[in-house]
Amino acid sequence: MTEAQTATRRKPKAAVETSPKPDASASRKRTPCVLVCSPKGGAGKTSTVRALAVAAAQSGLKVATLDLDRQRTLTQWWSKRPDVGVVQFDHHEGTMADVEEALTDMVGYDLIIIDTPPGIEDHRDAMMRLVDRASLALVPTGQHKDDRDSVLAWMGFLRKSGKPAAFLLNRAKKRTRILEEAKAHLIKGGNLCPIVVYDIEDIPVAFESGLTVLDIDKAKGTTEVEGVWHYVRNQLGLPGGDE
Repeated sequence: MTEAQTATRRKPKAAVETSPKPDASASRKRTPCVLVCSPKGGAGKTSTVRALAVAAAQSGLKVATLDLDRQRTLTQWWSKRPDVGVVQFDHHEGTMADVEEALTDMVGYDLIIIDTPPGIEDHRDAMMRLVDRASLALVPTGQHKDDRDSVLAWMGFLRKSGKPAAFLLNRAKKRTRILEEAKAHLIKGGNLCPIVVYDIEDIPVAFESGLTVLDIDKAKGTTEVEGVWHYVRNQLGLPGGDE
């Protein structure tokens, strides 16, 4: 038995019995999939997946996340998420060695969001399969030159592959010269999400309890996180706006 087959596949913590089972027609549909990826560690991939999953679930979509990073940071956060009082979504685990098997049973969803490990070159074949499966690749990056340089080549590959993709500036400092330089630099290499996620204390503090700022009334950073979700939603043509 492969590692992906033995990985834990938990059901939502709340109202498991009432969750609808996926039907045969749903399994034949190609579920929209956001691949959150970057060759550099510490770029904010897991933070982005957490925020998007909660935002999408709050908008009424049936959401699933997939943790392919062996550090399992996303899984650990999800396991701390409260049983009540917040939106729930399915969470799955897998490995880069068994990507296709990890995705096999993920049917009946409106959206799948995938968290990937750093070191794309170490998992080249698996990453190619994930890129092929994705509807949108989101590439988080910091604002400093080393961060930007590390993601430009990867964006170049995504563009050549024809896959819709965008940079996401993450953990940025407000009203700084280097931020404006980063925007100008990144836009030369590919699409850039117009919403910047700033370095705001409420964001990591919320994560400590299995939450996001979207789960906390009047938390700072909510506007930025919601903005990123609406950008992704529009790119994918998903419902969940104010219409």
